[in-house]
Amino acid sequence: QHLPSTQHTQTQHTQLPRRQTPDPRPQTQTPDPVTATVQEGNHKLNAINGCFLPVIRNMRATSFVITMYCFFLGGLYVNFYCNIHSPAVAAVNRPVKPVGSGVPLFTTHPDCRLWKFSKQWQDLGYDTECMDNTKVQQMVASYCKHSPREMIQYADIARLLILYENGGWYVDSDVRPTPRCGILQSFPQTTFGLESDFETKTQADNEGMLQRSLSLWAIYGVKGDKRLLQNACILSSLAEQKKNPGESQHHYILRTTGPTSQTQLWNGTVLPISVFGCGQGHSGSPPCSALSCWGCHEFKGRWIRDKELARYSNLLASRDMNINFKFYSLCAMISSWSQMFSGDHKEIRLVTDVLDLPMDVDIVELPKSDDSTGIQLLFKKEIDVRSAYSAAYSGKDDKNNDGDKKKEMEETIKEGGIQVMINKTPNGDLEVIAKRCEVEEDTIIKEMSEQIIINSLGQAIVDWKKENGFVQ
Repeated sequence: QHLPSTQHTQTQHTQLPRRQTPDPRPQTQTPDPVTATVQEGNHKLNAINGCFLPVIRNMRATSFVITMYCFFLGGLYVNFYCNIHSPAVAAVNRPVKPVGSGVPLFTTHPDCRLWKFSKQWQDLGYDTECMDNTKVQQMVASYCKHSPREMIQYADIARLLILYENGGWYVDSDVRPTPRCGILQSFPQTTFGLESDFETKTQADNEGMLQRSLSLWAIYGVKGDKRLLQNACILSSLAEQKKNPGESQHHYILRTTGPTSQTQLWNGTVLPISVFGCGQGHSGSPPCSALSCWGCHEFKGRWIRDKELARYSNLLASRDMNINFKFYSLCAMISSWSQMFSGDHKEIRLVTDVLDLPMDVDIVELPKSDDSTGIQLLFKKEIDVRSAYSAAYSGKDDKNNDGDKKKEMEETIKEGGIQVMINKTPNGDLEVIAKRCEVEEDTIIKEMSEQIIINSLGQAIVDWKKENGFVQ
């Protein structure tokens, strides 16, 4: 609904035929699983994610005509949204990055001194460069005439422009290299990977994601690929829009410059979740130790740490109801519901994302006011659980590390949790918001346990609404 009307002219598509051709590149005795995936043909995004045709190599004449038609329509739209300056003019005031012996690899960070994986990338033969907020904003302004409202939007857009101008790789600063990164250092075309690949739309809705969504934390780009420039400027126009009334910050970012909007815009090569999307708790994502994984996203950015997990609005069946009475009723329900996860008689068992190890939580009640109150479900510190995560995602056994020193460090790390707030809204209604809390740089995100809690909270609110006058 946020795409230009010209892009909605294609409503029905059949899968285009593709023709297998020999790979002209030298073959090794052990085929690279990632390269083999590209050779099999580009991963087709589910039709629910957008109205674009996938780009398939060696297209037949019929599909070529359709693709050129789409490119023409897209070009008309992009000419309206993009800066009139040519790329050469846009980049004239920025120094050209000298060409070294390695593959270019870029990241963005407010303080580039904190990019802790830079040396590891360099050791694998990459030429690394970090761009701070000022450089990111300058790059977006030099190519696109619209001004985003949030810094995260600038970062989402800039990664496309960085690759358009330089080629090579963009990775988030919290992506650490894996062995595959030393073997596979380029693709023949601009390449994204999947972040989500759910079997059903219901599963995707529960996560607040598209059924098939692009990963934005690792992207390979071909220098001068005009699709990157075009999409960047379209995103900048969306990012200039204000939030809709009642829209969460999380949803606003997703639909303007995040994975939702970029998935709808991208018309090109997309790899399975087993390449860039490793280490997640959904969609059959493999652990980062899998041979297919190119990089491991540690999900330590503030955008991830502050993620809103669920929002339940319009909880009053009628404005004639006593809002104060319903507010206290809802508070009592949330307090009672939280006890299902704690204590000797807990009703719901939480487990880790990697091994079937039990998790437990502490319940913390937050200060109450006339308009707002809440609770926190804080994951208890379990060294055995943390060691299981470390071993699964790094492929190493923690027993080989400096045990006492590592244990002492781990005891200071917050384990994270979920904060559930009950609020009276300015329009005279009630809402419940669940988001991550007590998360810091080295906290391990426990997505599976989070999802169990959120699913249970959603059902508890449905039951409360039925008891309080809602007719299904």
